[in-house]
Parts: sequence; structure tokens; C-alpha cells
Amino acid sequence: MQVVPGDRVVPGDGVCAGAVSTPSASVRSPRPLGVARRALALLTRWAFAHLDLQVIRLWTHADNAPSRAAAERAGFSRNRSGDRLRAVKGEVWPTVAYELRRRTADSTAPPPER
Repeated sequence: MQVVPGDRVVPGDGVCAGAVSTPSASVRSPRPLGVARRALALLTRWAFAHLDLQVIRLWTHADNAPSRAAAERAGFSRNRSGDRLRAVKGEVWPTVAYELRRRTADSTAPPPER
């Protein structure tokens, strides 16, 4: 699952103070265990707690149903305005976008795990 391309914190566009990237990990049979959702929830809690972020945006391949489901279970909402074709690994991918907003000024956690 990509949050943004590149493994670094980058300046935001005024709405998002920065961005973080995390590629999908190859783990034997992670889906039934909820590993992707838990990892994404952990990353977002850490990012909100330690970075000056108001919004975390991510995108995934439009046909990647497991990544889309993990994003939704981790509390991300669809952001259709971010859907676009993206160049990835020398190919053009149709992608769908999601975002998670900081819940309150003093809250650093995404919604509780389900």
C-alpha cells in the first residue's frame, strides 16, 4: 500500500503538513490475520503522534481489493478527487485514493481497531 511515492517525509500542500510512504510487505498469508490493517493503523497513529500532520493520504491500485479493504478497515475514507492514473514500476496504474484526517486537535489516534 502506498501512502505517497518515496520513502521520506515531504512538504505538504497546505492541507497535509507532510506525507509518509510504506510499500506493501510480502508476508505469508497476512490477510486472514488483519496484518495490513493493524500495520496501517499503527503507522497512522505514529505519524499523527510524531509528525505535524492533519491528513494522511494513501492510494492503491484500483483492482487491489485487499489493500482497499485494509485502508477502509483502518479508518481511511475514499477521496475520489485523488483517483488518477499513476506511473508505477514502468507501467500506468489506475489508482484509488483514501485519506484519514486527524480526529481532533488533541487526538493522535485513528478510530479504534475493529
